[in-house]
Amino acid sequence: MRALEEAWAQFDSAVADVDPDASVPDAVTSLQEEVGDVERAEQELRAGLDC
Repeated sequence: MRALEEAWAQFDSAVADVDPDASVPDAVTSLQEEVGDVERAEQELRAGLDC
């Protein structure tokens, strides 16, 4: 659970750092790594719950 919370915190921080003048596609591109981290953390959490 902690990994997921950390991934969301990093995502929130990255969103706050997005250039306000960036286009939507540029903003999405800049957040891809953080989105991937959240998805991986969710998958790991789900895998642990499947036991």
